[in-house]
Amino acid sequence: MHLQNLSKLCCSLALASLLVAGCSDDEPGTITEEWSSYCTATFADDYQVIDGFDDSLFAIRAGEEYLLLEYEESDGELEASLAYLTKRGPYAFDIKTDPANPTLPFTTECEIGNVANYIGAFDDVTFYASEELSQELCTISAGTVLPRNNEPAGFSIAGGISFGGPQIYRVYLNAFAAQCGASEGFVKVPEISVLGTQTNLVPVRWFVGPTQ
Repeated sequence: MHLQNLSKLCCSLALASLLVAGCSDDEPGTITEEWSSYCTATFADDYQVIDGFDDSLFAIRAGEEYLLLEYEESDGELEASLAYLTKRGPYAFDIKTDPANPTLPFTTECEIGNVANYIGAFDDVTFYASEELSQELCTISAGTVLPRNNEPAGFSIAGGISFGGPQIYRVYLNAFAAQCGASEGFVKVPEISVLGTQTNLVPVRWFVGPTQ
């Protein structure tokens, strides 16, 4: 069977179950040694991740550990954004409490309000001065991590939305601005399959770690 068809079959069979294990073109998903010194979430029990449409996204198995991107309390509810790690970058998914479920389904050694903020490159990435991608600003190697500062951090689609292929993003470089000589840069991000969904993952992302 062709590998691409096998991948699609894997995801179709997994999503058909009430408790499915994630399958992707770009696993592992769980924490890797490279990122294990930052804040992680460890699940004691199986947990079903639900997406923004209240559909099943994938199942976390008891004992699995994921990188924490954000961890905070808002309006009396605990909220966390975790990363399903791929070779191209982190695929973020959210978990939060509600009155029916007042505790988060994982444990972590990091404390809300007592974490350090970082920004890192999860894949080699080259940034350009404009969306035309004609003038190179800098290249940041995978695994490069800097403390996040108070300048903007994030990204948005540049120009029109491209369906079914690469997408150009405007990225606020935050702590990488000094290396790149600009506060923002543009990058062309390929489309990949993650958990049965075609998506584009910007390889630079902010996350949290324990305070020193």
